[in-house]
Amino acid sequence: MKFKKIFITGMFRSGTTFIAKTLNSHKNFTVSSDAFFSAFKFLRNDFLNIKNYHEPFDDYLYSSKKIKTFDKLQKMKIKEVNFIKNYKKLKKIINKDISNFSPELKNKINLDKNKMRYSVLFKKIFRELFKINKNKYIGIKEVWLNEFIPVLNDHDKNFKYILIIRDPRAVIASNFASNEAAYPIIFLIKQWKKIVNLSFFYKNKYPKKVHIILYENLITKPQYELKKLSKFLGVNVVTSLQKDPLDNWVQNSSYKTIKKKFNKSSLKRWKEVLKKNEILFIEKYCYLEMMHLKYKPNLQNKKKIITNIKIPKPRNKKKIWISPFIKESMNKDFLYFENKKHKYLRIKKKIDSKLFYNKFIYNLHEKLFEKYL
Repeated sequence: MKFKKIFITGMFRSGTTFIAKTLNSHKNFTVSSDAFFSAFKFLRNDFLNIKNYHEPFDDYLYSSKKIKTFDKLQKMKIKEVNFIKNYKKLKKIINKDISNFSPELKNKINLDKNKMRYSVLFKKIFRELFKINKNKYIGIKEVWLNEFIPVLNDHDKNFKYILIIRDPRAVIASNFASNEAAYPIIFLIKQWKKIVNLSFFYKNKYPKKVHIILYENLITKPQYELKKLSKFLGVNVVTSLQKDPLDNWVQNSSYKTIKKKFNKSSLKRWKEVLKKNEILFIEKYCYLEMMHLKYKPNLQNKKKIITNIKIPKPRNKKKIWISPFIKESMNKDFLYFENKKHKYLRIKKKIDSKLFYNKFIYNLHEKLFEKYL
């Protein structure tokens, strides 16, 4: 039973589903989407002794305490963590998610009371996915989980990782335009910055195992991007698809107008959804990453970054589950350090590593400061 493993992740609303379904449509791939998020959530909770399942994944920004948690998580050994305490909860949620997102696995991922280790669970997940079509490539796609790459890599060297990035303005606009309650804008900005910086951090650490795709490139030149993906995976992922890989794809969109194909004009739909102060706020606090990714600021500019921007008012009620985890003090720390960083940028002062605490942010930003000073 030999097969190669694929892990697809990134921010939500960034094109991860398109990549997963594109690969799953290929004769040599079986890719499950969104069925095993709870496994990673409980893995983190059991390892770090977090009692509340709903606690979101941290952003690890500007806090020595947070970075200690990050460093600890990076060194986690899956084989040493068990789900004895959360057996019933994990079983209930994972079975529900399988029914909703991967019904072909229903009643097949049975949690063994005698083998309550996450290493056993993950092996079982991939083994059952393999049994569906006995394909050479088996993958899972879950959003928000970039920080688990070293953990998975330590567990199994047979993984390759596909990381998707999208313009932060489009990600946030997509959330705001959805029927669901919007996440707080600072929460989304911090998560986006974490995911972007971690993506390049891991690409540098595992250059042959990590492949980064920009959502916008995927939409404007899909053939080219899929050819690059083919080279990375070592198999032609376009061969079993039609000439235009977007032909049979219905866009997974929060916007009310959903077309049969991806609509390239939707790449700029955020301009219609976001208010001026929201755009200014996003562009200010995502400025360096946006410049690195060639996401041209619409209102901010290199010569004069507008700094006196008030935090935009919430669009609607916060997601109920996330409310207890959004602390005003955490936002203040984030804004303080980001504003200090912008001050350094304005006065052309070399960046100070003490501002960051963590390597995965500092490594990229040090290079960006040198470039944009």
